[in-house]
Amino acid sequence: MGIFDKNVTGKQMDERASLQYKYNNARTNLLLVVVFTVINIILLIANGTSYFLFSASVPYYVMLFGVILSGRLPADVYEEFIPYGYVFQGLGDGFFAAMLIISLIFVGIYLICWIFSKKNKVGWLIAALVLFSVDTVALLIIGGISADTIIDILFHAWVLFDLGRGIAAYSKLKKLPVTEVTVAENEGAAEVIAEDVPIENTAETVTPAEITENSVENRVDASDDTNFI
Repeated sequence: MGIFDKNVTGKQMDERASLQYKYNNARTNLLLVVVFTVINIILLIANGTSYFLFSASVPYYVMLFGVILSGRLPADVYEEFIPYGYVFQGLGDGFFAAMLIISLIFVGIYLICWIFSKKNKVGWLIAALVLFSVDTVALLIIGGISADTIIDILFHAWVLFDLGRGIAAYSKLKKLPVTEVTVAENEGAAEVIAEDVPIENTAETVTPAEITENSVENRVDASDDTNFI
């Protein structure tokens, strides 16, 4: 009976570790979204041409509009609008700063969800799932489905799947029975019994009188050669 109990406990612990891993992995992917989104915003401000996947689209598009409408792109980018009778008028640094703040707020919300989802607080992970679902819809509306956006859409789908899997893992984790590890009696357990042993003074008390009485018997006469060693 004890062997079967150990097998069941081992399976439960393996399942618990697997479910906990899925939950933690969902949080890791959420953190990657935050990191790569910040990198993309920095590259956009620096007029970089690189773009990292695994990032949120709404903060990036907000910052993109801020950069474009504030006139921060190179002049040749705006020249294509002139033949159509549209002369670009930059909205200035105030608009750029406002878009930057809004973009960072979106990123900050994701970061807060990651921070507070620690210690299995699944409500924050659910909030991140909802926000990223809205972000995916915005990607489809603004970017559309094309060869340029299909990879980004697939990465968004993966993040949504992983967040959902982490939430489902947490739900299963809470349903697992709480197991207690105990040591059964007479099953390999060694019991050490310590008895109190009274400390007894076994030495006899020697009085000065006895020393005097025995001094004659214990005396060695140095003048006697037979007793000298």
